[in-house]
Amino acid sequence: MKSKLADRIVLVTAISVLVVGSAHAFVMNYPYHNCQQPFQPYSNDQYAWDSFQIDVEQYIECINQYVEDGNNTIAHIRNAQDDALSEARAFVNSLQ
Repeated sequence: MKSKLADRIVLVTAISVLVVGSAHAFVMNYPYHNCQQPFQPYSNDQYAWDSFQIDVEQYIECINQYVEDGNNTIAHIRNAQDDALSEARAFVNSLQ
């Protein structure tokens, strides 16, 4: 009986390591944002400063979108991990 329990613990642990390891590998290759910081105007030209302000707002919007996309990816990974662990637990429980 102890052998079966130990085997189950090893199996669930191994699956957990694979799921977390796969997520870690994905995060290590996660793309860096491609948002461009605007250049501050050197002149006192109002049009240049108005344009700069628009560019700053677009840059901030781009960064916020990058963060939101990353959070959505993290949520997707967590859901996939939960599904994998549930599947593994169900499989281990079916071995009884």
